[in-house]
Amino acid sequence: MFKDLYQLFNSHRNSNRTPLEDFNTEAFANILKLYPSILNEYVVQFLQLPDGVYKVSTQVFKQLPDDQDCIVDLVFESDEVICFVENKVESSEGYHQLERYAKALQLYYPDKKQYLHYCTKYTDPKDKCKLEVEFFKQYRWFEVAKFLNPFAIDYPIVKDYRSFLNEHKMAQDNTIRIENLLSMENMKKSVEVCQFYIENSLNDFEERFGHVKKDISYHWAQVRDHNRVSYLLSDVLTCSDKKWSELLYSFEFDQPRLNVQLFVDHRHSQYKKFIEKSKAAKGFIFKVNDSGATLCLEQSLGSFLNNEECDKLIKDWFKESFDKMIDFVKETKEDLDWRDDFLKKDSNEKS
Repeated sequence: MFKDLYQLFNSHRNSNRTPLEDFNTEAFANILKLYPSILNEYVVQFLQLPDGVYKVSTQVFKQLPDDQDCIVDLVFESDEVICFVENKVESSEGYHQLERYAKALQLYYPDKKQYLHYCTKYTDPKDKCKLEVEFFKQYRWFEVAKFLNPFAIDYPIVKDYRSFLNEHKMAQDNTIRIENLLSMENMKKSVEVCQFYIENSLNDFEERFGHVKKDISYHWAQVRDHNRVSYLLSDVLTCSDKKWSELLYSFEFDQPRLNVQLFVDHRHSQYKKFIEKSKAAKGFIFKVNDSGATLCLEQSLGSFLNNEECDKLIKDWFKESFDKMIDFVKETKEDLDWRDDFLKKDSNEKS
C-alpha cells in the first residue's frame, strides 16, 4: 500500500522538496495519529519525552527574524513539552537547519520544555554544543523500524509501513557486528552448498516443466534480493497484461528450508480462481500476503543435518514435490489457464 501511495504522491507533487522524505514523514505521522497507544509508547519510551497527551503535526511553518524561516517535518506537542523532529532519508541537513529550529523553539515556545530531534537514514553526527537547545537527540530510521516491529503483528498498516521502510533500505541496521563477520566467513561456502543441491535437481525440474533461463550472476542476485538460492519459471498462468506468476524451487535462508512454490500476483487476472483452487488443495501450505498468494511445499533443512546421504534425500524430496505440483496443475487445468508448454510430461510419465 505505502509503495503504491508513494508512487502516486511522487507523480503528483508540485514542490522542490524531497518526495520520499515528505511522504515518509506523513505516513509515519498518520500511523501515530491513528493509533494513540503507539503514539504514547513512541514519545515516552522511544523519544524519551515526559508523560503527557501529545498532538502530532507535520510541515509546521515558523518565521524567524532576518527573513529566515523553518518548515519543521514533525512536531510533538503537549501542555508542557514541545519537540521538533527533522527527518532525513537521502538528503543531508540544510544550511544551519537545526540551528534555525533551535532558535524557533526558543522564540515560539519560551514557556515549554524544548526538545530537538534529528532522524536520518545515514550517519550524520551533530555537535550539540552548537545548538542552543537543552535536549537534543539523534537516531536512525532503522531504530524507528525496530521500535515498530512488535506492533506489526497486530496492526497490518504498521506491517505495511515496515515493508515500505525496508523497500527504501531504511529498516536495516548496517552496523558491523561479530555475528556479521562470522557469517561473512561462511557465506560463500554456504551459498555454494545450496547451489550444489539446486543444480542437482535442475534436470528433474526441467524434465517436468521446461527450460530455465539462467546466467552466472543469477544465484547471487537471488541471495541479495530474496535471501534464497533458486530456479524458477515465470508466466506459468496466462494473463493478458503479463502480471507475475511463477513456479519456483529454492533453498530459503530465512528459517532455513527447502521450498517448492507456485506464486500468483494479486493483480493477476486468475488470482481469485487460483486462491479458490489452492485452498482446496490437500497436502500443501497456502499463504496470502499483500503481494499475492503462494501454494507451497516446505521441508526444514534440520531434517538433513549431518546426514551423509542428504544429497540423495534432498534430490528425492524435490522430485516428489515437483510431481505433487504436476498433480495440482493437472487437477486444475479445467479451471485455471496454465501456459500451453508449462508441463513437459504427461500424467503417466512421472519418475
